[in-house]
Order: sequence, then C-alpha cells, then structure tokens
Amino acid sequence: CRPATAAGFGLPFGIWCLCVSIRAVISKQDDEHAAGSPTDRQLMRAVWLGYGLPLLVTIAIAISYNVAVTGNWRTSPYQQYTDLYTPRHVYGLNNVVRGEQHLGPKVLEDYDRWAENLTPTSATLNLRNRWLISGLWIMGIPLLTLTTVLSLPLLWSGPAAWRCIAWGVVSLHAIHWPYWYVGIMGWHYVFETAPLLCLLLGHALSSLSHQWRESGRAGLSYWAPVLLILAWSGMYVSLNADWQSRWWRGVGSIAYPREQHQRFRTWIDRELQGQRALVLIDPEASNPHLDLVINHAGLQDSVLFGRYRPGKTDLAAVVAAFPNRVVYLARPNEEQLIPATELVGPASNSGR
Repeated sequence: CRPATAAGFGLPFGIWCLCVSIRAVISKQDDEHAAGSPTDRQLMRAVWLGYGLPLLVTIAIAISYNVAVTGNWRTSPYQQYTDLYTPRHVYGLNNVVRGEQHLGPKVLEDYDRWAENLTPTSATLNLRNRWLISGLWIMGIPLLTLTTVLSLPLLWSGPAAWRCIAWGVVSLHAIHWPYWYVGIMGWHYVFETAPLLCLLLGHALSSLSHQWRESGRAGLSYWAPVLLILAWSGMYVSLNADWQSRWWRGVGSIAYPREQHQRFRTWIDRELQGQRALVLIDPEASNPHLDLVINHAGLQDSVLFGRYRPGKTDLAAVVAAFPNRVVYLARPNEEQLIPATELVGPASNSGR
C-alpha cells in the first residue's frame, strides 16, 4: 500500500548490498586480492540470496498486482486512488497547488480539501513532530534523547549492521519529509522505525553499561532497568480516568472509528434485515474522515455500499444498473435510509 515506507526502511541495507557486490567484483578482477576474492564472492552470494532474491520476488508480485488492478505496471492502486479521488493528497511539496491542476469528476471534495499545502517549513515541523511522537509512543522522550545522542556515531562508524539500522531510521523519516500529513497518532508513516529504535536503545544501554564497568562504575548499570521501568510505566500504567496511559489513549483514538463503522453496519443490518441492497452514502451527512464504503471482492455481498455524490450521481441510472437490488440513499448522521425510487424525479423515470 505504501511502497515508499519499504524503500525508506530498506534503503541503507540495499546500499550495503550494493557495496558488498562492488567490492566482490573488484576483488575478483584484482590479482593482488585474489586470495580474498572467494570470501567476498561468498558474501555477495549470501547477500543477494538473503536480500536480493526476496526483493526481486516482491517487486514481481507488486508489478503483477498493479497490472491486475490498474492495468499499468508502474501505477499502484494507492496511486490510482489518489489520482482519481484525492489529487490534493499527492506526495511532495505544494501538494494542494499541484493537485488542483488535476481535479477530475470523481474527486471527493470534502476529504480532498482536508489536505494542507506543504511548504519546507511545515514539512520540517512534521518531521520534528514525527520524531518526538515516535519516542513518545515507543520509549518516552528522555530515553529517545539518550538513544539519539548515543546512536549518532553509528551514522559514520561502527559495525555495518548497526550503521544500517541507524540509517534506516534516518531514511524512513527523510522519505516522508515531503508529505503533508504528520500521520495518524502523529507517527504512523514512520512507525516501522519502532523495532529499529528499540534495537538502538538496547545498543545504547549496552554501550553505557560497558563503559561504566570499564571505568569502575558498575553500579550505574542498575540505572538502565530503572529507566526502562519508568518509560514502560508512562506507556502502560493508568492510575485513574484523568491519568490514563499513553497506550490506552492510543487505543481509544483507534477504537473510535472502528466503533463508528460498527454502529453504522449494525444500523444498516437492522434496517435492511437481510435483503439484497445497494446503499449509497451521502458524504454531506456523514463524517468525511470515515470512509464507510467497504465491499468484499466480487461484489457478491447481500448489501453493497457506494458513494452518492450530490449533483453528479444519477440515481435513476444506478437503479437501472442494479435491477436485482433495492437501492437506498443513506445519511448516517441522521440515521436516514431512503429508497432511491422515492428520490428519482418523474423526468428521470420517463427517460428510462
């Protein structure tokens, strides 16, 4: 769905694979390093077997998926959705300005206009917020600060594995710098950095403990579990309704739209009582941030959902296209479910 995330996460590892391969080719061609070339070639084969082969298989699957859904191997379903329905949500700076040059007949106006025009200043602010909120959800700001300071040297020195992990965090945040929305809960575009940051935290605490022992201050090592306990307490422990943990606040923000969807589906099931129907949802009478149009592949469900676009949807044509279903117009906020035949004017009926 979001290939940029995979690219941002894996970019440092891909560069390392490329460097290993180049080194193997050079050592093979250099007679002076002939003794070392077998080892380099073995490493190159291992690298491409472990990283390259899965990457090629994934790319092949993604291409076939794109062709099956959009008809173009270079266009993903997510990109096609953005082009058709939310052009202002496009990736990059000045997204609103550029998107308004490609508005089409299927644009979801309420949702599309939600986008804010991204400038270098707002992009940098989003980057800062994603970083801080990543720490807030993973380990807390104090431990994030500790991890950041002690991990900076890994960007230019240290074992290759740790360099790749550190740069993975940087590249994933960097690749989302030119996107206008900071993210659900402030970090969901970069939440894949969570395991990397946890690894870097472990590396930082291990390095500190080693240095403390080497300097004769082994007692300081006991502060590491204390810091972790304090961080986890802030994340998971709720004292009362006014002092809820970040975990439960996060669960609540995710549960809200799920509850809205469940309430909507329960209402529809109660009203329709199993009849085969097509329910067109009026966006002006529903939450624009809750897309209630969800259908299983094949469109064989007893109840199908679609969008009613005021001034553009021809109800008479929709009714004629689905002769085996009862077509309704739904206004979720008002809990109104109106048969489309009651809204089709005489002129429209006479023309069908």
